[in-house]
Amino acid sequence: MEERKLRRLNAKQWAEMMERFDGEGNTSVTDFCRREGVSKSAFHRQRAQLRKPPPQPVMKPHQAVPLASKPRFVDLGEIEKPSQAGSLEIRLDLGGGVTLSLIRR
Repeated sequence: MEERKLRRLNAKQWAEMMERFDGEGNTSVTDFCRREGVSKSAFHRQRAQLRKPPPQPVMKPHQAVPLASKPRFVDLGEIEKPSQAGSLEIRLDLGGGVTLSLIRR
């Protein structure tokens, strides 16, 4: 049996390879890795790595939320004065089971 040199891939190449594998359907990992020239252990390690969510920044309690993760301001327009309108009810789902309710009657 001929010995083939295994390839080293960067993150983009691994991601592309995983897309090819997922698109092939019934191909076994063993056959796919042999054809692509990568080891099965590297394939499984990279697949697990690609499935992990990206790491969240670790902050100390006194630090502000990083600007990139701050929600953006949503302008709801001008709210009419009570004499011009009936009641007003706004509910905001803040996540984690917390809801903010603003009610004007």
